[in-house]
Amino acid sequence: MGGAMSDLVLDQPLRPLLELVDVSLERHGRRLVDRLTCGFDTAAITGVIGLDQSGEGGPAGCRALRDLVTGHALPSRGTLRFGGLRIDGAGPPERVRLGILAMRRQRLVTTGTVREMLLGARLVTARKATRLLFDVGTAPTRADAEDIAAILDFLDITGLAERPVAQLGGLEARLAELARCLAQRPRLLLLEHPFAGLAPADCTRIAELLGRLRKAALSLVVLEDDLATLGRLADRCLVLDDNRLAASATPAAIGASPRVFRLLTGSEL
Repeated sequence: MGGAMSDLVLDQPLRPLLELVDVSLERHGRRLVDRLTCGFDTAAITGVIGLDQSGEGGPAGCRALRDLVTGHALPSRGTLRFGGLRIDGAGPPERVRLGILAMRRQRLVTTGTVREMLLGARLVTARKATRLLFDVGTAPTRADAEDIAAILDFLDITGLAERPVAQLGGLEARLAELARCLAQRPRLLLLEHPFAGLAPADCTRIAELLGRLRKAALSLVVLEDDLATLGRLADRCLVLDDNRLAASATPAAIGASPRVFRLLTGSEL
């Protein structure tokens, strides 16, 4: 779809936690992101919705943005800053240690209990990569164990602590994955389709937890295909039209824009 940039762009904060400036990403001769400038704030939920449905796994632009944020793709041009620090060349391990985490479906480990998974996630975050081989048998600290207990309590899944991870499904698996991310002390958490496949009541529970995490000063980035869902949750939405930013505004402003409504639905407002 492409086209000129929309004028539906609100002013970005002066110092967002994560900032992308004039960022492009090319793969196999195709430009997936074209000169994107946007910011993600602390204590805010930013929704991202893509209009390009090509390929598996959702819109290509959303997948490319996910990979740029997590470090699984490095920009062809432009600058990324996290807390004022340039991270253009930082890969996934460095970004995890900085506090950039992603909650993706079907990413749970397949052995051990939920508590063991969380303690393992904390170990990876707390130790430098060069020490991991020597720390495999290290027992968690008392502070680590207390933090894990607090996370389980916060998510109201203390009853899952000793359950084998492989036995979890549906909402339980989604909450365990969220707990794994929180165990790694995120400052920015990207969630990829966190509501997919869940019953309405379960979606409500996830949304309530995300609201509580926002109040705890996390920056949350939610990749979602449905503007109505984001409208009930997000402070701001980014709309990616093919490889460009089509809109950056509140969900209400985006929903009231005839151009963006036409792009999202294919019909007139």
